[in-house]
Amino acid sequence: MKKLYSHPSLLLSLTLLWFGLLSSFSASAQLQYLTTVPPLAGGNGSSIAAFNVKALKTIRIREVYCTFSSTSSQTTLVWYKTDSLNASPSISAANGWVQASSYTHSPATTGIGTMVICSDTSLNILIPQGAVYAIAVTGASITYSGSSSTAPTTPYIFSDTNLYMNMNSFCGWGGTISSPINYRSFNGKLGYQIVNLATDAGLQSFQEPSDTVCSGIQPVIVGLKNHGPNTLQNVAINWSVNNIPQTPYLWSGNLPVGNTLPVQIGTFQFNTGTSYSVQAYTSLPNNVADTVHSNDTILKTGIIVKPSPTLTLSANTFNICSGDTAHITMTLTGTSPWSLIISDGTNNIPYNNITTPSYSANVVPLATATYTLVSLTDATGCQFTEPQTIQVLVNPAPPAVITPQGSPAACLGDSVTMMASVGLNFTYVWFKDGVQIPGAQLYVLHAKEGGNYTVQVTSPIGCKKLSAPQLVTIHPLPVVNLGNDTVLLLNKNLQLNAGAGFTGYFWSTGATGQFVTIDTANTGTGVQTVWVIVTDNNGCVGSDTLKINFTNNPGMEEAPSDLAVRVSPNPTTGITEIGFSDALSGQVLCEIYSQDGRKVHEAKGEPGNRQLRLDLSHLAAGQYLLKLTSGTWSSTEKLLIIKE
Repeated sequence: MKKLYSHPSLLLSLTLLWFGLLSSFSASAQLQYLTTVPPLAGGNGSSIAAFNVKALKTIRIREVYCTFSSTSSQTTLVWYKTDSLNASPSISAANGWVQASSYTHSPATTGIGTMVICSDTSLNILIPQGAVYAIAVTGASITYSGSSSTAPTTPYIFSDTNLYMNMNSFCGWGGTISSPINYRSFNGKLGYQIVNLATDAGLQSFQEPSDTVCSGIQPVIVGLKNHGPNTLQNVAINWSVNNIPQTPYLWSGNLPVGNTLPVQIGTFQFNTGTSYSVQAYTSLPNNVADTVHSNDTILKTGIIVKPSPTLTLSANTFNICSGDTAHITMTLTGTSPWSLIISDGTNNIPYNNITTPSYSANVVPLATATYTLVSLTDATGCQFTEPQTIQVLVNPAPPAVITPQGSPAACLGDSVTMMASVGLNFTYVWFKDGVQIPGAQLYVLHAKEGGNYTVQVTSPIGCKKLSAPQLVTIHPLPVVNLGNDTVLLLNKNLQLNAGAGFTGYFWSTGATGQFVTIDTANTGTGVQTVWVIVTDNNGCVGSDTLKINFTNNPGMEEAPSDLAVRVSPNPTTGITEIGFSDALSGQVLCEIYSQDGRKVHEAKGEPGNRQLRLDLSHLAAGQYLLKLTSGTWSSTEKLLIIKE
């Protein structure tokens, strides 16, 4: 039962509405007439007059008039059928015809004269708006206009703003409103009323909520049915929750007669721990009073509220580096397991069978992207659908490229210099064969060992990228062996062989071949030092030194045994010192030769000075020969310069 609330303005509105409806009903009760155009020339009589009536509005036919060809007393019947007449009429109840009236009378005028009513006050044929009904008048003799030929009688369609009436072949039967078969006009008229039928819109049931509902904001959906005779175009649906009125929903549309439509009339916040009853009812269908109230109201009580799951994001914005995975972390409540759907704007990404309340949804966007939570459903079937937007900012990884400064190959003792991509506040970690090199954290690296080198470059925001490997080759130095030191008579010579397969040779005598012959003519007497420098096809240089004592007495060593030479440090980074024994009292000449035989440095020690300091920091890293000469004494030493 609907509850009406007492309010002066409401009562006044209802009173005005009631009087308006009474005026409308009063106006509707007045008869209107649609008349054919008799008298018409000619005509013939028949025992049946049949035609179609199309209602442009809902009408009620109350009177039917005809002209008659006989004045004798007769009984005239009025029939109707709820579909159109499209064939020769066979008037009977068995064929779907309904007898609407029976009227016994004596026509006052014969022929095509005055039309006579042939129905009593009980005639009541209701034709709904848009419907086409067949009407038939049967009697002893009824006058028609026109002949039985197919030639049209004009007009054969009669109409006003409320209905169409047409007559066709064989005494006005057959055809449709616009396509009659033959043309024979009915001499008569119809008296009818415009019917404002009581509209009737009702509610079937609550589709939502059902007996159980999930907590949170949920839709309230009812089944709206049009019980009335006309298309339902609008209706007010009033509703309340626990007797608290909610905002009425004003529905509009086109709901055909007898049809049902689901209508969401609003939403409501359902909370656990509260019992709910929901009521709804219709009013003012098509802006008129609803006179049938038995189907207006629906009620659902004892609604059980299940707790809905919730989702709390740890953050709404996540920063990752290009190629990395974003871990969208969240905390879930509800009953395990959960199902989560996240949209990237194009596709829905499902995450199913989540069993832990602390969860990370992993995404790998190629560029900055915005994700939206579509739904979270737990084991009870309840959903969490509050809007949640997550932005994943994808930061570019720094460039990581190794560029060798020169050749990626070097000789033992040298190094290959490599430079990584340079950027403001970049940091670096170098690796050799996948193993981190301790302390190698600059953008430049001097590699002294062969292998595959990579560098990991980190940008100021923490994005990392590992370079492609750079192969470094360190070639071994060529090995040359001139043999052991020896003693020769002054008139003897010694042939030395530096070995085959080298691309270059340089001897202390100035010779440039694989072989050299040593005698006093090219060295002098006493203890002489002979050296050779060889170069292989990798450009690496090796050397060896041989001391030969030219003497008249091979059993005696003529050179003083205390002419010791000390070079320290060796290897050196550039500064080294040469120490001499006290036996050397003359001036000492120091000469430095590169691996290709060029003299690259020279220094002299003062007589009696037992120490000579050399600054060789201007020379490149590599192996050199140190030649010392004082009078007839000479000595050759290997010197290695290294660079950090």
